[in-house]
Amino acid sequence: MKINKHLFSLIAIIGFSIISNAQIPNYVPSNGLVGWWPFNGNANDESGNGNNGTVNGATLTNDRFGNIDQAYMFQSNDITINNYFYNNGWQDYSISLWFNTNNVDQQAQNFFNTYPHDGEGFGWNHPNSLNKISHWKNEDPDIHIWNIFSANPLNYNNVQTDNWVFLTIVKSNLVYN
Repeated sequence: MKINKHLFSLIAIIGFSIISNAQIPNYVPSNGLVGWWPFNGNANDESGNGNNGTVNGATLTNDRFGNIDQAYMFQSNDITINNYFYNNGWQDYSISLWFNTNNVDQQAQNFFNTYPHDGEGFGWNHPNSLNKISHWKNEDPDIHIWNIFSANPLNYNNVQTDNWVFLTIVKSNLVYN
């Protein structure tokens, strides 16, 4: 999974069907939690499941509350997390994250992306979905293309420069919300 391109990102929470026994804050749902990356000075998964990220050039910065070194800034670089934990099948799941762009006009700003194109992604200002948050999805990790959605707009276009946005996508019974 890659998280990249001119974005700050504070917390990524992914829930599937694996149950974590780690100590996490009460505000983070733990039932089925697979990964939780609070970016508190590193890209470690603090869910207790060991899905730690590798920082590839991203730099620590202040989070949405101004806390030092609690978020990452990306300039054509990423944090990579082995996606063996990511189930691209038909299970129900949710993905939640905070993002902030410093340039709303720049195209193709990805803030969650499995790599290679074998799963799912979210971004801002995709060329097929200008000025919108978009979502793309692939049903078969072996074909490496987005064949279900390709920059499907999520009908949210109120992203502004230097303004934090919270995004949650929920897949339930083959429907995305």
